[in-house]
Order: sequence, then C-alpha cells, then structure tokens
Amino acid sequence: TFYDETLASLHTATLGNSTAGLVDPRYIYAASNLRYDSSNTDDVIINLPCGSGNPKSRWIPRTDLTAETCTNTLQEVSGNALKFALESSNDENSFLRDIVLWNNGDSGCDPLDELEYAMLIMTSEGCWENVHPDHLSVFDFTNYISSHPTANVIESFVDSGVMVYPSNHSMSFFEEIKDNRSLVTRVARYGDKMIVDQLADKLALNVDPGVLIALADKGTIMLENLVQRNRGGGMLVCGSPNEVAPDPELDDYFAVKNIDLDCVGCQDNYENYFAQKQTVLALNMLHAEDQ
Repeated sequence: TFYDETLASLHTATLGNSTAGLVDPRYIYAASNLRYDSSNTDDVIINLPCGSGNPKSRWIPRTDLTAETCTNTLQEVSGNALKFALESSNDENSFLRDIVLWNNGDSGCDPLDELEYAMLIMTSEGCWENVHPDHLSVFDFTNYISSHPTANVIESFVDSGVMVYPSNHSMSFFEEIKDNRSLVTRVARYGDKMIVDQLADKLALNVDPGVLIALADKGTIMLENLVQRNRGGGMLVCGSPNEVAPDPELDDYFAVKNIDLDCVGCQDNYENYFAQKQTVLALNMLHAEDQ
C-alpha cells in the first residue's frame, strides 16, 4: 500500500541507492498540499464537483467533524447527489474517495452550484471534504526534473517521498506541468494498492533488482483503482432466468471486471466500460433474429 513508509522506501530505492545502481535517479513523490485557488476554479483547468458533464472529484474523510459542524451552503439537490455518490462509491481507498457525478435528470447537482468546491458533505459513514482532484496523487517527476533548469525546487520540499507543495506557489504552476505527460507521469494515489512487479513495469523500474527487493520488503504497492463511474459503470441486469432478487436499497448497477486470477489487483483487471457495452450490443444485434 502506498503510505508514508512505502513511499519513503520507494523514494530511497529509486534514488539509485540499490545493489545494481540506477544510471539516473528517479523522483517519485506523493503530492500533498495541492489546493483550489483563483487559477484553477473556473471548471476548465480542473473539474469541480458539480461542474459540467460528469465531473470526477476527490474527497477525504473528516473524522474530526460531526453532523453539527459538517455543513455546506449547497442547494438541497446538490447535497443529496453528492451524498449518494459518496455512499455508493466502490472506491476502496481508506484515505481518499474519488466519485463521478452523473449530472443528468435528478441525479446531479443544481446548476446554481456549478462553481462550488471544497464543500463538506455528511454521509452515513461520516463527514467528507472535497479537495483538489490530485491531492495525494503519486507522480513520477523524473523527466521534469531532468529537463527543467530550476526543477530542483521540487526536491527542496520533498520529505521521504511526500512532496508538500509550497503555499507560496500558485497552483497554476502545478496544473501546467502535471498535464504534460512527457514530463510528469501520474502513478497512483496515496492509499491505493498494487503488486510490486506491476508498479516496476509501469515505471520501468524492473531494470534494477535492488529496487524490486526494496519495494517487496514493504509488501504490496497500491495503484489507482481506476474508479470511472458510480452509475452507468457496469451492467444493468433484469429478466434473466433464475435471477436472484435484487436488494431494493442498493443501486441497480454493478461493476464489471475482467478478472485475471494470476494478477489480483492489477490495473489490467479494470476494463473500459463503454467498450464492453459496445461489444455486448454488437453481439446482440449480430445474433438477434431478423425483424
């Protein structure tokens, strides 16, 4: 799991302090203190929780708040939509929760709340706070640091694999470099899980056995769960022979996975839901009787 101890081990191992020795060090950090400011709250640079389309947003638990202190100024329909999305999410990360809101019909936010952010939502599990969508994401900054003449500023505020983004830096700087995939690679999230060799393959770390050993000593490494949808991200089942009666208290969708038993937790287990639906519909049309 990607947490402080694992990130510290990853930080040390990928700086070249291993048996085989990396030709070039790697700079892989979880980014904390990412925040909303005037440069990224127009629903263009990043998605806001109630923004246009089907926005993806990130939330953290606020165990220090109660129902009396976990309040917001949202329209009632917006609060209910976000509460439902948080409670029905299949994100298993205990530190963060990513949700996707379906802004259609009565399932989405009130248009009046389109530019709202950093709100608190009380759920049956407790209070959740909306945070920057990359808060505690894990990034590989190696190419950026190698190519940017002043990139060593990143190293200056990194402690044991967690980068605390400085409060005196505008978020526009981070938003600009994070979307340049030739410079920055998004790896995972704090609290996610991944099998070591999958992570090493993703970041080309498997050239150094010393790195693999250092990571394996810490158990499993997490990878982003790739939660794409709460509703619509699965298959609606009805009228099947011998179907088990559904629970009316639950949503009518369930996630579809292509399970690889030899690679439990691997990124490859999570398939493209839209492509799955296209395949099912195409096969139905091909095999259906002529009208």
